[in-house]
Amino acid sequence: MLTLGPVTSRSSPELIEEARALFRSYGEFLRASGGPALLCFSRLEDEIAMLPSVYSENGGQLLLATDGIQGAGCIAYRSAGASEPGCCEIKRLFVSTRFRGQGLGKRLVVAALESAKQHNYRTALLDTEPHSMALAKQIYLDLGFSLDVERNSRAENSLVTYFRKSL
Repeated sequence: MLTLGPVTSRSSPELIEEARALFRSYGEFLRASGGPALLCFSRLEDEIAMLPSVYSENGGQLLLATDGIQGAGCIAYRSAGASEPGCCEIKRLFVSTRFRGQGLGKRLVVAALESAKQHNYRTALLDTEPHSMALAKQIYLDLGFSLDVERNSRAENSLVTYFRKSL
């Protein structure tokens, strides 16, 4: 049975390591896709080393889906920064291969949005690579995200597509 909950600095070392393992699998997925998204994730190892504080100390949260003690999927969000007050940034949606096709990706996104809303965020931002992350992009569209015209027009390249949703 899948359970979903936050990973905090008080979580067990085993739970934190499951989250780190999923983030590493996320990086492996990007490397295997060979797509342009690789250029956007050069600091992933530093982020993994700082889990979960890289999110919890930046106005956000890391959520982990587990099957018993095995990590099944993850998602995180954090403040989008002072330039985007009231906005959070959704990051690192990933579902382990074994758990795909069960609606877990959508469940993770919904949980992150609900948590962000409870933490007084009014808008959620995210970006995705349109080719290797097509399934994630469809989840976002199905959940009411729309293209962020302003951020897409400011982008220096077309490696990622930006989305936003009012909470």
